[in-house]
Amino acid sequence: MQKLDKITELSILYEISSMPVRLLDLDKLAEILVEKATRLLGNDISVLYLLNNQTNSFTPYISFGVQLSFLVDVPVNQTAPVLKKAFDKGQLVVWTPEHKDYIPCLLGKPYHVHCALYIPLKTEDEMIGFLYVARFAEEAFHQSEQFLISVLGSRFTIGYENLMIYCKLGNTLAELEQERNRLRILNKKLAGKNQSIKKKNTQLRVQSRTDALTKLFNRNAIFEFLNNKKHIMPKDFPGDSLAPNGGSAPPSDEPLQNPAIYYITFAMIDVDNFKSVNDNHGHLAGDLVLQTIGKILLEEGLLRKNDIAGRFGGEEFLIIFPDTGVLDALYPIQRFCSLLKAKDFVGKDNQSFKVSASVGLADCALPNLNIEESIQHADNAMYYAKEHGRDQIVIYQKNEYHQIKTDDVAI
Repeated sequence: MQKLDKITELSILYEISSMPVRLLDLDKLAEILVEKATRLLGNDISVLYLLNNQTNSFTPYISFGVQLSFLVDVPVNQTAPVLKKAFDKGQLVVWTPEHKDYIPCLLGKPYHVHCALYIPLKTEDEMIGFLYVARFAEEAFHQSEQFLISVLGSRFTIGYENLMIYCKLGNTLAELEQERNRLRILNKKLAGKNQSIKKKNTQLRVQSRTDALTKLFNRNAIFEFLNNKKHIMPKDFPGDSLAPNGGSAPPSDEPLQNPAIYYITFAMIDVDNFKSVNDNHGHLAGDLVLQTIGKILLEEGLLRKNDIAGRFGGEEFLIIFPDTGVLDALYPIQRFCSLLKAKDFVGKDNQSFKVSASVGLADCALPNLNIEESIQHADNAMYYAKEHGRDQIVIYQKNEYHQIKTDDVAI
């Protein structure tokens, strides 16, 4: 081919520069490369060889002017000097019949090639292949043609790099999505296990704080509430409950801003003659009595939400009435005693019986709260009731005991 005039060269260069480099299809990208190399420059043979890492050789990928079946791989470590020169320098190499290092493995069948170009296709990191173009006519490739074919090879290399980046990114995104799905499944399983553990922990906590027989709080739970004063003291009460960071309030000579007296009442309950119930009617009957007491306290509407009722031990029960004076606590206690006395129980041998209770009441006014002392006062009042006839309520006030019968209380 004769030297290209400037207009033709610019026209070809423009078409080459318009070669798409963002194709996501290697076959299409290779097809465009070979088509333009053949059509624009009038080549008789155009072959694209790409590196095959598995065989460590350059494999014919697409061709024009010769069938792929006639072409053979070019081993990377056995390249002819002319091809090695192109790879080492990363520049186009011209082959003519004067060269003695013709590459017989390039074409499986003899072709009368009089001029050929080897255009290395190399990224910054690696050699990806080479483009082979040849002519049968006895005319060399002009420098302008060599320049254009080099630009065409560079455009293909850019497109190839973009495609590889996309593939790697696509694989990475696919792996990330797969990992995200795996983590989503694991998180779902973990959430289920956490929910199950949380539910079991809640059940265990309830069980650890609940008396199995009566379903009331057990002794430990009662003192847990008492030790955490926020459960039994009003939110607006000055003192320990409002001290910063849960600490004690600093001493002060100033009078309290809220002069209202705040009472807490303790009621200690003991079933009368409970040993006789067990001895005469059986322990199952005794258990039934205790269960019934639990149901009365839980289900009969006697207690408020902030009242605390629990089994203190054996047949003894403790009720705590926050923000309640002893006289205000008297009515629910009287009603409890009347409801208990109204119950009919059946023991062994179908013998029916009734039970009553002795109750001691004691209150204290904040801020002079002494829990142990107040419970002891209620307990002493309960024993006073048992020693003075049972089936009664005894109020402890200022070292005095006041007896109250339950017979006249309406249910």
